[in-house]
Amino acid sequence: MSDQITETQTSAEEAGYPSQNNPKEIVPWLKKQAENFNKYEQAAQQAREASAMIKEALPETKISLLIKRAILHLFCSAGFSAFAMLVIFAVLLAIAEFYNPNLYIFDLWMNYWKEFWVGLYVVIYLFLVFREIKRRNFFKLGVQAKQQEIADCVNTLTSDECKSFYNYVIPFMGPSYCYSAAANYFARLFLDGRCSNLQDCKNLYEQDKHAAEQRQQFQTICNEMAETKYLAGAAMSRANSALAASAFATLTALSASSRASAAESSLEDIKRSL
Repeated sequence: MSDQITETQTSAEEAGYPSQNNPKEIVPWLKKQAENFNKYEQAAQQAREASAMIKEALPETKISLLIKRAILHLFCSAGFSAFAMLVIFAVLLAIAEFYNPNLYIFDLWMNYWKEFWVGLYVVIYLFLVFREIKRRNFFKLGVQAKQQEIADCVNTLTSDECKSFYNYVIPFMGPSYCYSAAANYFARLFLDGRCSNLQDCKNLYEQDKHAAEQRQQFQTICNEMAETKYLAGAAMSRANSALAASAFATLTALSASSRASAAESSLEDIKRSL
């Protein structure tokens, strides 16, 4: 057994690994590896975010969508131009009516309003279509930029440097703990004096992670219970309101019945007196 331990320590020293029982060696090593993990994790996260953005923006770059909107703008431009013509006509009519009865531009407008409308329609339509083309080009450039960003991230993650790094740390840390959160957590356990070797760190990390999951489950249950309690309280409040309304209605009916009985009694007294 001692020969196996000696052989393992010798192979670790030859690979450049720190001593698992010496915090002065392993803590700086863990922090350094955590930085490297974080670099590659950020590249992976950046690639995922860029992929999600491309998925959202890609429909906006389709030529079919541009054609549909161009057809739609045929009708929108007609409506906008008609509204603008009415506004211009109202303004010219008001000027001719109250300020200048012999307004030349008003007569010109009345003679060539169809030509004005067609010109205005074409201008508005071209403006809307140009805006759609510009919008599509904006999304295309954004998609191309994100695609290049993904390519850069993939090159980083598939580089020889990345492969060599993971091939170096996996045998020492284990494949289940090769990420920045675990490396930083191990370093903190050594610094706090809670562990004296890497295996103890892994065991305590699993315990703490399990405890955190249980706390999360407990918090979820508490939130569900609080929501259920709130709904039950609201239902009880509505039931009490209905009960109060029923009691008020019953009291009102009894009061009306009492008044009716008193009226009948008074009527009988009057009959007897007659």
